[in-house]
Amino acid sequence: MRLGKIASLIAGMLWMIGATSWGQAAKAKAPQLSAGARQQLRELLLAKQNRTFVERKIGSDLGMALKAAHGQRLTPSLDKLDRPIARVGTNRLNGMVTVSIRGVVSPDLLSAVRASGGTVQYSSALRRTVRARVPLGAVERLAARTDVARIHLPPAPHHNGIRMPGQLSQLPALGLIRPGVSLAFPVPRTGLLATQGVISHQARNVHTQLGILGAGVKVGVLSDSVDFLDALIDTGDIGADAVVLPGQSGNGEPGTASEGTAMMEIVHDMAPGAQTYFATAWLGIESFADNIKALRDAGCQVIVDDVVYFPQTPFQDGIVGKAVNDVASTGSLYFSAAGNLGNLTWGTSGTWEGDPEDLGTLDPWIIVHANVLVAQGSMVTLAWADPLGGSANDYDLAIFDPTGTFLVDGSFDVQDGTQDPLEAAGYTVALDPGSIILALKYAGADRAMNLNTIGGSLLLNTSGAIFGQAASENAMAAAAVNWNSARRGTRPFTGGAPNPTEVFSSDGFRRVFYQPNGTPITPGNFLFATGGGRTLVKPDIAAADGAVSVTPGFSPFFGTSAAAPHAAAIAALVKSAKPSLTRAQIRQIMLDTALNNMAPGVDRDSGKGIVMALPAVQKALQ
Repeated sequence: MRLGKIASLIAGMLWMIGATSWGQAAKAKAPQLSAGARQQLRELLLAKQNRTFVERKIGSDLGMALKAAHGQRLTPSLDKLDRPIARVGTNRLNGMVTVSIRGVVSPDLLSAVRASGGTVQYSSALRRTVRARVPLGAVERLAARTDVARIHLPPAPHHNGIRMPGQLSQLPALGLIRPGVSLAFPVPRTGLLATQGVISHQARNVHTQLGILGAGVKVGVLSDSVDFLDALIDTGDIGADAVVLPGQSGNGEPGTASEGTAMMEIVHDMAPGAQTYFATAWLGIESFADNIKALRDAGCQVIVDDVVYFPQTPFQDGIVGKAVNDVASTGSLYFSAAGNLGNLTWGTSGTWEGDPEDLGTLDPWIIVHANVLVAQGSMVTLAWADPLGGSANDYDLAIFDPTGTFLVDGSFDVQDGTQDPLEAAGYTVALDPGSIILALKYAGADRAMNLNTIGGSLLLNTSGAIFGQAASENAMAAAAVNWNSARRGTRPFTGGAPNPTEVFSSDGFRRVFYQPNGTPITPGNFLFATGGGRTLVKPDIAAADGAVSVTPGFSPFFGTSAAAPHAAAIAALVKSAKPSLTRAQIRQIMLDTALNNMAPGVDRDSGKGIVMALPAVQKALQ
């Protein structure tokens, strides 16, 4: 769609906002839906009210697909919604679907999954979770079991790397040295190419002036896969002592791109004396959490990831955030990509956070927020401030075409006290610009809400895009800054206006309402307007992206996926310089020596600013 048409579309949607200019705070107004669209919603409400005990256990997307596979209409006026069926990946009862089963995990339940024709991919009695590939027709039989509390589609992994077309920079194999710098130690060889980050972050100065390369430190990397690891070991771009945890390469899994290899390459360039480890984060969110602990158990003092799972609530640490807290408590430093969901500063935000408003009733659904997708997106998520596994306030999500004539997609799960405060829709086929998004309260109390998109932007937007483990208090979330943002070639960052964050880098701050165990931070106060919860500084720091890489498809390598390993490698250099330093001390040193680069002081786009290797190591040695 051309920009002129998009502008016309946006202008046509201004009935939804009450602001006098783009930069002012905007409030939603009641959407103009056709009578047919409203009828579709009312019928879905009645269908939700009439679900059986077993049907209430099944995620609404699976339930919609089951009706279609049985040849049943979704409602009297609605045959089916194609997008939920596409999410499930089949419209046949014998077609296979990947599900997450929550309940009492026992050999009997696992046997039942296999007897249904399914395959168990992951199981944990401690986590009360089974991930399995089962026939669609087996979903209802499994949900009917007394040891099954819920069966739904599992959250899906997403990269935080952006591969952009561009020429391969001709960076010499030995890296660049600034004129006039005397070398007390030789330049380390790190393969065919070295990331420009070794200069931008002054890591090369640490190598050549102080002789510190990261020796004695193990750095664990969590990403999708390492398909090209052997090739890069052969060229010297990754150390020969690199370790992949058994069975955790991720190679050959759907959707992988060997982004893990590119991350390990950055770590090796920045801290060539450190030993790199790898475990995939792509085999399910539970496996991701397990692998964080596995890397810690393997001796990794520094761990970094670049994968995020959708959907997740931003208001409480989930399973991966809890794993981050666990390894932090044993002294490991944890770094995470802040995300590529855009930010308010650069007008790219695909996030809206706020409190519910009464925009009209749909017998008895209350429309509590209305928004418009400005740029094409592929997923919309709704979260609200209830505890994980304990949401007794029932919200729903509906997406309509730009004219408000018919329902495109929606998520209508039941929350009656044991479910997560999450709804997600639209993630298979891109949603059209102008799509109308409604958050609805089906039952219960008002709670702070977060509406988020992948790849899109919202007409009504706010800051607060960061979520997942990057928003954990014990993770250092890395925003992205182009290594050549000042357009001065390969030179050290100077901070300030010449080195802004990338337009796609996710912003903060992050308001949380619950402790990781689900205890309310401010009992009885779960709204933004009344100061509920507490605010975390997120992201914490910023680091370089857009650098060269030998890994195929990652030259240049953009995204917070590239920023996070630069930052993690600096932590490895500091730890190597003074091994007695604690996790908290290294974190504080990196924050104290960071270059402010956005708003003065701590800001929502880059936290404390750009981390720098030389001043951090020098401070550690004082």
